[in-house]
Amino acid sequence: MKHTGGKWYVGRTNASGFISIRSSDCRTVCEVLPQMPIETKANAEYIVRAVNCHAELIEACKHALAFIESNMGAKGIFRTNELYNVIKKAEGGE
Repeated sequence: MKHTGGKWYVGRTNASGFISIRSSDCRTVCEVLPQMPIETKANAEYIVRAVNCHAELIEACKHALAFIESNMGAKGIFRTNELYNVIKKAEGGE
């Protein structure tokens, strides 16, 4: 099974309070159920961040593993920065 590709983004809130999550081709991937308005928006943003960073996080983790396995060689130092940056992005930073 394959997921919807491309970048996802938070869409609009409909009259019932549902917030859509849309794909790069503007299709609705899912809708986040309304709870408390601020929490619903935060949940939608969290899902989008996680989806959009997933591949980068996996790749960074692979590099971190190589870094550890190579016993902190010079090449590994650059991978530490890469891992730091992608984690920051997953947490909502730029």
